[in-house]
This record gives sequence, C-alpha cells and structure tokens, in this order.
Amino acid sequence: GAWTTIHGKTMKVYATTVVAGGESETGTIKTDSKTYLHVRAKDAWISLDDFQVEGKKRMKARDFFLGNKL
Repeated sequence: GAWTTIHGKTMKVYATTVVAGGESETGTIKTDSKTYLHVRAKDAWISLDDFQVEGKKRMKARDFFLGNKL
C-alpha cells in the first residue's frame, strides 16, 4: 500500500489510476479542488482515486473536497 501526509495527517491510498498530463517535477500536485487529485510520480501522473485520511472514513477524491481544501 501507499501512504502520504496531508494537513499533518496520514493518508492511506487504496486505488490509483495513471492519467495523461505534461511533464512536471516529481511530487507536484494538480487538482481542481472539486473532483480530482493528481500527483506527479517519476514517470507519470497518478490520480488518487480512493483513500483514507487519518480519523476519517475511506472516500473518493470528490467526497474529500466536500469538506477539505488544499
């Protein structure tokens, strides 16, 4: 499994998808703050589709943005 931190809390990542996008520095975040959360990995953009933030239920990106801002 994969994990990261967001707002000082651990985020467990359960499902991802490789998505198209241009070149950017590894670790760059791209979002519309409503429906998607993409992170630039070494060779591709990764969409974080299904994840769980510490203290919260497992959710989709669009559900995360209902109560959170990046």
